Amino acid sequence: MQKSTQKIKIIDKKAVNKRLTKLSHLFTAFFLLIALISAPINFVQSAFNPEINYQGKLTDSAGVGVTDGDYNMEFKLYTVSSGGTAIWTETLTLTNKVTVASGLFSVLLGNITSIAGVDFNQDLYLGVNIGGTGTASWDGEMTPRKQIASVPSAFEADQLDGLDSTQFLRSDEADTMSASSASTLLSVVQSGVGNILSLFDGATEVFTVKDGGNVGIGTTSPSSLLHLRSSNPIQYITSDNTGQSSIYFGGASDSDAGRIIYSDNDDSLRISTNNSEALRILNSGNVGIGITSPSAKLDVDGATLIRNSLTVADTTTKAYSSFGSNSTSHGLSSIQDVLFSGDVEIDGDLFLDASTIEFAQASTTGDFQIGGVLLASDGTALSPSYTFTADTDTGLFRAGINALGITTAGSEALRVDANGNIGIGTTAPGTKLDIGDDTASTLQLRRTDSAIYSGNILGTINFGGDDPTATNLGATI
Repeated sequence: MQKSTQKIKIIDKKAVNKRLTKLSHLFTAFFLLIALISAPINFVQSAFNPEINYQGKLTDSAGVGVTDGDYNMEFKLYTVSSGGTAIWTETLTLTNKVTVASGLFSVLLGNITSIAGVDFNQDLYLGVNIGGTGTASWDGEMTPRKQIASVPSAFEADQLDGLDSTQFLRSDEADTMSASSASTLLSVVQSGVGNILSLFDGATEVFTVKDGGNVGIGTTSPSSLLHLRSSNPIQYITSDNTGQSSIYFGGASDSDAGRIIYSDNDDSLRISTNNSEALRILNSGNVGIGITSPSAKLDVDGATLIRNSLTVADTTTKAYSSFGSNSTSHGLSSIQDVLFSGDVEIDGDLFLDASTIEFAQASTTGDFQIGGVLLASDGTALSPSYTFTADTDTGLFRAGINALGITTAGSEALRVDANGNIGIGTTAPGTKLDIGDDTASTLQLRRTDSAIYSGNILGTINFGGDDPTATNLGATI
């Protein structure tokens, strides 16, 4: 489509009856205004020319055109028919004077002072002032001002395919799209690979709909259906509902499989899975798993599995579980190891399957108190059940059914059998005290004081009944 150079004219033949009086002029002129306002109808190849073609005729009192010459002229646009302040002024003097021939003249308004900034979407009035042919000596603005109107075809130019211009959205300023329809209000169709939609705040793209449908807010490269990015990590989801606000998760067959719920009633946050509440955080900060009224910072109702180490009452995690702030002095390093820094009370049974139990290895003052039964493995003479850190082959072991053995250096030294017999050097005592040895055996009684001299008794062995007192002894050695 080529640009049309046709111009449409409106001629106003009403004479302007203001008398022009100035000492520098000897004639009275009547101004017959012939206005031509034209605009290109179509354009493709060239830019729009923001100028108005204006024509008029200057005559004297007899209706004869004024003397030919170059005249000073001034044109002004107002939004009111009289008074007010001009919103645009163009003064044509010196080398820009207007040539008048046989009273006729033609000028392009906006040729010297741009008229592009004038809003023509309002009532406008043109004021004209003549200043003679020499040095400008203005006669005063003619009255009445000429209202600028549209040519007949301009009524159609105000429309597009029969639609009024008010039915279109402005692209250069704020506007509103409004309709009442059961159909979609706005559809944007992108058949190429470019973005479907990009919204900008100044030069910054703040909202993006990529080809394929991914939506980015704060990012121009959304990697998922909804991708949010901001230098401020705080995002808000609010609701006018005073009950609760929810985010739902689900699939094609179940749109309510999971939810994150904020309750405005008690300021709690809840997480549900499979349409059942799994976790609740109260406004006190207490967290409940499997319970809706947690009474502690963590309240779990149900079996709990911790797959790694657990640290309690300390600010540093360890490779082993610990209760308290002390560090291991026994080389604990496994998630199966546990360190207790304080006292431990066990009111039930305690089963220890370890091969070795050590008490106060770093000190000789540690206590181990048992209010019940302490069970241990049978042990052997070489590896007794109850032993010592620095001497692990010395201690107590179960020598047999209802039999107790005492071992030293890995060899049994004493045994108490089921009958209460004590064997020293023998594992099968036949009497209450059975001393046996593969060498000559000696039973020695010794006084430890220094009062050893002739006539003193060094020791005695008494034989008697259940009450072996001095009055009913059977025999004394």
